[in-house]
Amino acid sequence: MQNQYLEVLELAPGATKAEVKSAYRRLSKRYHPDVNKDNNANEKFIEVNEAYKFLTGVGPRPVTISQAAPSYDYDVQDHAYDDWRRKAKAYARKKAEDELRRQEYLTKTFLKVFESVSLVLTLINLILAVDLILPNKTQLGRQVDSTVFWENHYGYYESLWIDEYEFKVKKNELNFLFVDANIDRVRLYTTAIFNQPIKAEFEIAWKAYTIRQFAGVFGFFSFIPFLLVGVWSLYKLIRTTLDAQLSLSVIYIFLIFMEIIIYLISQ
Repeated sequence: MQNQYLEVLELAPGATKAEVKSAYRRLSKRYHPDVNKDNNANEKFIEVNEAYKFLTGVGPRPVTISQAAPSYDYDVQDHAYDDWRRKAKAYARKKAEDELRRQEYLTKTFLKVFESVSLVLTLINLILAVDLILPNKTQLGRQVDSTVFWENHYGYYESLWIDEYEFKVKKNELNFLFVDANIDRVRLYTTAIFNQPIKAEFEIAWKAYTIRQFAGVFGFFSFIPFLLVGVWSLYKLIRTTLDAQLSLSVIYIFLIFMEIIIYLISQ
């Protein structure tokens, strides 16, 4: 005789109470709304909970003369079990609804905190983006023969100091500079708001050389502030589902961590 609830829990009729509990834990985790986003996962979650509630409520058939051990080998569709089936179905659906409500509450709470923090971070990155767009300020460096030096930095790039400004450039990009180089003039280009060095033009022995900032958000990774502002704007515009907002918030957080790591590495 087939017991459909045993089939839901992937068990045989001779299963023990311990096996029923173990199968329930395994399958409820597999189809839990927090873990499984498949379209059919919620219905499977309900079926698993219904099966567990029924089997643990009714229990196995007791030992008889013809049956040496307790067994779940009985017809659950028998009218004698109608009340148990109704109770099991009601319990399973309520549990699924409670889980969905809990998940929605946690998601909304997370997004509420995210919106407050991300607003501040986005404003900072918006200012950074504007600073990168505005025309650079220019100034002539002094005779910098004693204030220009370079050093290897973690093997990624080389640092070049001109007065109080530091340029982080690609390795070997400073080969035109040497100890006894006669640097005639240096023109510096800095950002308008934060006064960060962007470019330097050298005049050495009547030849012109140019270096550009490489490391950090004012160098190669200058696209990150624009990307963060874009993702945040998309998050505010797209409010179709919580899942879409959650996905965009995760992308935003990943970019923020990336920005922080780049900043730390470039120091």
